[in-house]
Order: sequence, then structure tokens, then C-alpha cells
Amino acid sequence: MKKVFIILGSLVASAGVNAANIPSPQLQSTAWSPDLTKSDIRTIRKASFYLRQYMNKQALPLLKPYIEDPRNIEPRYLYAVALAKFNLPKALAMLKPLTQEGYPHAMATYGEKRTCELKKYHKACQTEGYDKLLSDTQDNWAKTDPYEFYNAAYEEFSKKTWTQKLNAERTWYNKKTEDLLKTCTAQGVYKCAYNLQGIYTSIKHLTAKQYNAYQYYLDLAKQILISDNKLGQKPSEDCYQEDQRKAWDVCLSDKQNQQLLTNYAINGDVIGYSDLSFFIYGKEYKKIHKDFYFFSDYLINPNAAGIPKQLKKLYDHAMKLNDGLGWAYPRNDWSIKAWEDLYGDKNLKEFNKQVNKLRSVSDY
Repeated sequence: MKKVFIILGSLVASAGVNAANIPSPQLQSTAWSPDLTKSDIRTIRKASFYLRQYMNKQALPLLKPYIEDPRNIEPRYLYAVALAKFNLPKALAMLKPLTQEGYPHAMATYGEKRTCELKKYHKACQTEGYDKLLSDTQDNWAKTDPYEFYNAAYEEFSKKTWTQKLNAERTWYNKKTEDLLKTCTAQGVYKCAYNLQGIYTSIKHLTAKQYNAYQYYLDLAKQILISDNKLGQKPSEDCYQEDQRKAWDVCLSDKQNQQLLTNYAINGDVIGYSDLSFFIYGKEYKKIHKDFYFFSDYLINPNAAGIPKQLKKLYDHAMKLNDGLGWAYPRNDWSIKAWEDLYGDKNLKEFNKQVNKLRSVSDY
């Protein structure tokens, strides 16, 4: 355990140096009003975090000040998702205009039947189908929103089947696929570099030229992974268990892991920071303690009595590196099916009404 804490101390000491070499996170989004301040964005991120923890009631008052501005598309969406637990009809009424505005996350939550009943989308559903409509809506939105990830070459690659990606002998990518991957790798897309280096691992005996190409794309994948600010992108857990490592895994050195952990803190990446800190320290830590205290738990209660001193020091330092930006998960398509099923069950519906009264959620 002493060895782990020495490493922790080294990380804290070196983090400030690494931070200077990492790009600032994107603070603009088509789904936010341009009038939002850094403090506003931090509050919205906190509400999104609460939703991931099933803390709908806590998320609602954080989002309420922002939902009157029609430009605050993401806060309006998150509010509707949180509200569905307590007032499904009102939540659906909020999701309808968001779907009509072309917000893909709202469209996915609103669902196929309701979306295709809307006049705006009825014809598209009839001619191309809902799945194509949703996919096109996702692409169209991502192209205009700097907060979302979109790369044309990678999107084309990802939508191909493996038969379409490989040559006739199925031993290598076909030329079009390889060109797509080289294009998006040059544009800094991690998954493209990952796929390029990965195919070299399928060759039993590499020539010197092939090995150099493999090493080039492997190193490039590591560089992109460390410096990218796309939320939720992280190394495979197998990298931190030597007997589980795969030949195609992109695994980092200790120093590179420290740089990546710092980047996660600066960008407020909950998944990245929570998982990577566990990957690095969890195994040794659990030899002494029964459970590992995850960073996501720390965010809910940073002063909990059960956080070991050295681990709290690491997490406190992450908060300083974050500099008030806030912590977030990647945007996702929320499902409200559980609340729809509950609302459709007469007996459960009446029970839920009584529970909601006790929880004083009638104002939402």
C-alpha cells in the first residue's frame, strides 16, 4: 500500500506540469445559450451527473432556471428526462418541441411511434424508416455542435460492415477503408488510429516496414488518446491486468497514464477519471480496503468519512485542476420507458402519486 501512495504523491506533484501541455476543453455547444457562464455550465453538468446517479429530484431545481430560454436545448432535455419520473405527461410535452427542433437525444427519448406521428417527420418515417431518420438527425446535429463528436471519415468507416471494410482475401482493409482511416487519424480521431494499429496485430510475422508502420500508428493512438478532450474515451481495462492484455490494446506507460488522468480532470470527464484512477490504483488498494472509493462517489460526498487520506488528496487535486468547469458524462439518449410502464399500470400509478406527494415534487 505504501508503494501505491508514493505513486499517488508523484502524480499529484507532476500533474501541474502536464496540465500546461493539454488543450482547454470546448465550452461551446449548439445546445446551450451563448449567454451561459462557466458557472451555469458547471451547474448543468452537475444536474446531468445527478441524473446518472438516479438523483432526478436533485437535478430538477438545478435545471429549472435555464428551461425558459429556448436556446438552452440540453437543459430543457435533461429537465424533461428528470421530470418523467414524477410527471410523465408534462415531460412528454417538453420532449415534443425538442424533437421537432431536431435535437437527436430528445428524438430518441420521445420514441419511434410519437416521432413518426409528427407532421414534420411522418413522410421520412414512411419512406426511409425511423432508424434512418434518427441516424441522419444525429449526424446533422453533430456536424453543427462543437461539443458533440463528428468526423465524416470515421462515420463512414463505422457504418460499414466488416465485409465492406476488408479486402477480398479478408487479410487487410481494402484501399477505400484504409484511406478513410488514414484521413481521420490525421484529423486526430483516436478510434481511427486504434483501428489502423490494430490490424497489424493480425499479422503473425511483421516485416521491418510493417513493424515501423504499426509502431507509428500505435504511438499516434497513444498521443491522441492522451491529448483528446472527448468525454468517456479511455484505455481498455485489460491494459491494467497483464494476463488480460490483448495484442491490439493501446496501453500507456505510467507517465502517460498520469498525463491522461490530468487531462480527464481538466476536462471534467467523470467516466475517464473515475475508471482510470481505479484501473491504476484499485488492485493494490483493495488489498488493504474492502472497497475502492470511486471518484464518482467522491463527487456526491467529497467529505465522506470513509475516504482514505491519500486518495482524498488525489481527488481534491483533481478538483483544483478542473478549475470550476464541472464534471460530466458524455451526452446520451435517455430512456423513460420505465416511467412510461409505471404510468400505464393503474395500480402502480396510484402508488407513485402518493410517493410523489410525500417527496414534495408537485411543483415540478
